[in-house]
Amino acid sequence: MGQHGIQYILSDSYEAEEMTWTPSLAEEFKARCGYDLFPWLPVLTGEIVRSSEESERFLFDWLETIGELFAANYDRINDIVKEYGMKGRYTESHENGRVFVGDGMDVKMTAAVPMSAFWIPGTGGGSTLEMAQADIRESASVAHVYGQNNAAAESFTAAGLSDDPAEFDRLVADIWRSGRPNVFTGQLSNVLKAKGIAPDFRFVAPADLKFVHRHDGDREIYWIRNFSDQAVTADLTLRDADGPMKVYDPETGETLPGVLSGNQLKMEANQALFVVSDRKGESEPEYVAPVHAGRIVLDGPWAVTFDGLAAPEGPRTFPELASYTDSDEPAVKYFSGIATYTNTFTLGKREKADGLSIDLGTVGQMADVFVNGEHVRFLWKAPYKVEWSGKLNPGKNTITVKVVNTWPNRLIGDAQPGAEKVTYTTMPFYRAGMPLTPSGLMGPVVLEKLISIQ
Repeated sequence: MGQHGIQYILSDSYEAEEMTWTPSLAEEFKARCGYDLFPWLPVLTGEIVRSSEESERFLFDWLETIGELFAANYDRINDIVKEYGMKGRYTESHENGRVFVGDGMDVKMTAAVPMSAFWIPGTGGGSTLEMAQADIRESASVAHVYGQNNAAAESFTAAGLSDDPAEFDRLVADIWRSGRPNVFTGQLSNVLKAKGIAPDFRFVAPADLKFVHRHDGDREIYWIRNFSDQAVTADLTLRDADGPMKVYDPETGETLPGVLSGNQLKMEANQALFVVSDRKGESEPEYVAPVHAGRIVLDGPWAVTFDGLAAPEGPRTFPELASYTDSDEPAVKYFSGIATYTNTFTLGKREKADGLSIDLGTVGQMADVFVNGEHVRFLWKAPYKVEWSGKLNPGKNTITVKVVNTWPNRLIGDAQPGAEKVTYTTMPFYRAGMPLTPSGLMGPVVLEKLISIQ
């Protein structure tokens, strides 16, 4: 945090309901209003103290004090961020309703960037269009009145991730292809070109790659992400790369030999990698890939056990791999939790293998892989592939895959007519008729035996 890190803190919408009492509130009230709070507390229950006029005057003082204290506590964030060398705060206040009694402009007045919020219409939660417009105008008004030159917005929020992609695309097009004079694209590259500055990162590939470049002493560090659903080989041009280059796995920090050959970078679908050039580094020895020496397709049967709320009882045998949602049994169909899949394969006495290439196929949604009890890797996104160099037994070997899925299916199961509910959420994000998410180990699971070449 600070000069070379995070510059701002964001305080999202206030969602702690109508908090109106703290141990020092009476003292604060007397300091601000000049009289004792306690004799007037019955007014808060609807009683009249002395007269209607005086009771109304107390209610005004009470509400004003609450509002002032809320604003003062938001102002405290400004002091906190300074302790960490940060520049300030982005701040929303009540967003879509008066969940506390106070002036939203007061809350945002000393924010570096006053914020509002708007939700995608029809997604089951959040602000209405009218509420969003009021919140946006309030933040813009703060920026105009108190001199901030930027206002921001929490944008396109949706309850339960059930937004309409077509509506999202329409809104994005309306903003970025609007022709408005205050919306700019493409200008920075023209300025750099005119100054004779080459692009920091260029590539040729049938995919959209994004990058972040950081300079660190003698090293140039490029984070590169493949945003397509296909594996690609990209021809890279890295302007500042000067010296031997290595590729690192962001998840493990391990080097990935053989992924970069010259300027050709091999990337799996949706994969991110670090490419690091080091002016004082040493070149990697030539990489010799292991030989693939035969494949094993694990069709079934698979032994499966379940662990989670309302989980199916006892071990099950799946003759073939399929989504839980294909089952006619509600406990399986709506299961959310951890399922452990186990299978075996045989290595002949004369067969040799120094490891395995493991491809789990389709998984919903994450998998932890073990071979003969040895942990291989946790796989959290597609493609669910990993290479493992470890000891295989002559004869029977065991592969275990622990699959964890998210809980919308369980929530939808709990919403079914007559279902015994086992979950709790603050809002009913999912309803009985909503589509289920394919879940579990769906395969096909393919193993390829690897032989190292010395």
